[in-house]
Amino acid sequence: MKKVVSLALSFVMLFSMAITSAKSFSDVKSGDWFYADVSELSDLDIIKGRDGGWFDPHANVTRAEYVAMHNRAFPEALEYPKNTRFHVFSRM
Repeated sequence: MKKVVSLALSFVMLFSMAITSAKSFSDVKSGDWFYADVSELSDLDIIKGRDGGWFDPHANVTRAEYVAMHNRAFPEALEYPKNTRFHVFSRM
């Protein structure tokens, strides 16, 4: 009986996650050509949107926004090998 209940609860949890996984932005509609991409990147927490629950799909991406998205998409790029020496100021 416990296995059946735990299996049922697991199914309900997975099903509810699948339904509510896409963050909804008020200015991104299901008919927009970019809807699938925005939903996927939002689910992966690569894009966050603007304050107030909107995405502003036609806005220019700033350098800071690009760097933030890049760092969320490729976190391994932020890791440096051990024993790395930085010689930024060595020639000054």
